[in-house]
Amino acid sequence: MYKLATFFGSFFVWISMHFLFLSCRKYIFGHSALIKCIRENEGKVLSASWHRSMLFTVYYFRKLNGALMASRSSDGELITAVLRFFGYFAPRGSSGIGKGGQEALEVFIEHVKKGNVGGLAIDGPKGPPYVSKHGIAKAAARTGAPILLHIWYAKSNIRVNSWDRTIIPKPFSE
Repeated sequence: MYKLATFFGSFFVWISMHFLFLSCRKYIFGHSALIKCIRENEGKVLSASWHRSMLFTVYYFRKLNGALMASRSSDGELITAVLRFFGYFAPRGSSGIGKGGQEALEVFIEHVKKGNVGGLAIDGPKGPPYVSKHGIAKAAARTGAPILLHIWYAKSNIRVNSWDRTIIPKPFSE
């Protein structure tokens, strides 16, 4: 029953994100630089953003055979299923002793080494917000991939009451 609920829940999130972001007016700055960087580095690129930005990040990079890490928690199960719907590879692990973060980072690094885009929420799974962890630097050193920083914002949005203050754009916003 849990797997069925995860499947339908993740499908609902996937379809809702498509409708939401299709309704929004998007101004993208630097897309040509991203494509050029991917081309010049044979696909190996690391995308870095704050955790609060992951919603649009998942949507925007969905067609690049990317990897995003997800937690081993029960929440991570739903997130992993959503990521798979969007076409991501999702190694699972979290920071902390015995939570599989190091192992997941190794799998993530191998995926990027093969010529794929990898993305990390650089302020971790638990924060503090806007304080970068060392995983992105470690991945860059081990893969030789450049780090592309990105951020997004919606003029009209809802901020989730969580440690990262996740941004959810309101429909039809900019």
